[in-house]
Amino acid sequence: MRWIVVSPYLPHPDIGHGGGTAVMQLCLELASQHQTLLLCFERENEKGRADWLRERGVDVRTLPWRSDKAQGLDRLGLIADRARVLLGQQLHDRPFMVEKYDRESLRRGLDEILDEAPCDVVQVEYSFLSPLARHALAHPSRPTVLLNTHEVASLPRERELARARDPFSRLRATTALRRAVAHEKTLRACADRVLCVTDQDRERLTATLGSADGLATVPLGFDLEGIGPAHTEESKPPRLLFVGSFGHPPNLYGARILVDEIMPLVHEIRPQIGLDIVGRGADAHLHDIATRSAGRVRVHGFVEDLDPLFARCSVFLAPLFSGGGIKIKVLEAMARGACVLSTAIGVEGIDDEGTATVLAASAEDFATKILELTSDVVQRRQYGSAAQAHIREGYAWPSIVTRLQEQVLEVRDQSSAGRQSGSDRTGP
Repeated sequence: MRWIVVSPYLPHPDIGHGGGTAVMQLCLELASQHQTLLLCFERENEKGRADWLRERGVDVRTLPWRSDKAQGLDRLGLIADRARVLLGQQLHDRPFMVEKYDRESLRRGLDEILDEAPCDVVQVEYSFLSPLARHALAHPSRPTVLLNTHEVASLPRERELARARDPFSRLRATTALRRAVAHEKTLRACADRVLCVTDQDRERLTATLGSADGLATVPLGFDLEGIGPAHTEESKPPRLLFVGSFGHPPNLYGARILVDEIMPLVHEIRPQIGLDIVGRGADAHLHDIATRSAGRVRVHGFVEDLDPLFARCSVFLAPLFSGGGIKIKVLEAMARGACVLSTAIGVEGIDDEGTATVLAASAEDFATKILELTSDVVQRRQYGSAAQAHIREGYAWPSIVTRLQEQVLEVRDQSSAGRQSGSDRTGP
């Protein structure tokens, strides 16, 4: 099949956030089975990055995008563009990300690809690109259109509202939630199939839309090849690891709780336990932590090779009390065989029953379980083995691409049945 993937980001190994990593690995797996083309925006600091994918069989078409790193006249253009987006958001009363990425250049780029040659599937990544998915539905070539939501945004917006404390924060969260729900009510009309990454997301959309028609659960996955195992070196004292993109508010909020509430309780009992916080933006947003931790907390920025950190990791932490969707770094930690300690939010759509991970509900619970796990290497290895088996069974990309193909075939069968039914009604 000829399969087009559309992403707002150019996915590459150094992208530094889970969604981009997932799209990159998806494209690579699709390219091993289908003629795969990626259409995406390219930031000014990503020149040449698309070649990495091209060398691996993915045809990449890029469109220019001004990022926060724009300089000179481009910086002025960025400011003007952001002002336009903010004004448009108010005029159209829709989520910021929908307004930000609803671009004529993206529609033209997709039309050019669809006009070049017949295409079987257009897979649009992220629910905020739904206007583009709707545009693809209207193309005369009529490909099968999949909208891969990544998260149902009303869920994290609802969680933000629940923890808002001051009137301004509550107003802002209420507005964001209202816009998210209104946007989600339009999703079914934008694609042949709307893909949710967790059953919880699908059930939430079902409630919003009134039925499950056109909805399916297909999780994000993780590439199990080429990653080093966790906990191959017995760290003395034990070291904990938290990895994420810290431009993402749930990760930043979780890091603050970890450092300000959880680790002080741990250090009261075992002051020698160390913590590594790793990921794009960590050094910028959390620079104050290392200076007041007496060396017990190390804050790293983006780290290209995580193998050494995972090798020393006694317990991988996911102290996430907000957000939504599947957490790619949790998938990675489990795929490496790490013992994962997480909130229920951190393993949503991955291990909802808590059979392959350890769950904690509060800062106190987190601290207690950190102390227990760092004192019991046998238990840690048991959880690590269970986690690795769990990911291999349900989250390897080949099995996920098979599920995507099944969705495409199901859409086609339903379309054929509908055409046949219409023919029967209008026949002689």
